[in-house]
Amino acid sequence: MILAPDQIGRALGLPLGPQVRKVIQDAQPYPEGRWLFVKVTSDADLNDVQQLLALRAMPVGRSG
Repeated sequence: MILAPDQIGRALGLPLGPQVRKVIQDAQPYPEGRWLFVKVTSDADLNDVQQLLALRAMPVGRSG
């Protein structure tokens, strides 16, 4: 998944686990955003990915 630059701060504001948070922080920033490759190894990781997908589904300009 890719997070746009304006979504990174909101993603880091979510209650994410340490593994997914580290993936976001360590991802190389590009003009279009950060590509995230999350290895889901637990239910907690799955929940984190679902939160990120919900963030991606929000219309542009909506803070949630």
